[in-house]
Amino acid sequence: MKKIITFAILFAVLIFMGLFDFLPWWSFSVPVFLLGMLLPLKKWKVSPFLWGFIAGFMAWLLSTIYFELIYDGEIMKSVANVMKVKPYLLHPAIGLIGGLLTGLGLYSGYLLRNGREILELELPKIK
Repeated sequence: MKKIITFAILFAVLIFMGLFDFLPWWSFSVPVFLLGMLLPLKKWKVSPFLWGFIAGFMAWLLSTIYFELIYDGEIMKSVANVMKVKPYLLHPAIGLIGGLLTGLGLYSGYLLRNGREILELELPKIK
């Protein structure tokens, strides 16, 4: 099982590194979806959405801070001017969007793998 997990993580990293140039910005959610299908998240006792949200929020928040430091804040100022918001409000907003997409991707993969066990509905009997 450890080999499958290692392969899944390596596959996600390779997808990000090699295909990021010509894929749309939301394409990071596809490898996350695949990880949701492959990882044994049922044993973790924490919601897969929460794990995905935290990972995505931190990755996107830290990347915006990194790019702001590298480019002296010019990119964030330009985007803030176009959107007519304060530049410091963009960091949590971008982190929130990335966290939601990552959490939903991971949870969707998890549901596809374990959906029958989770989504058993008990409908009331109609008389």
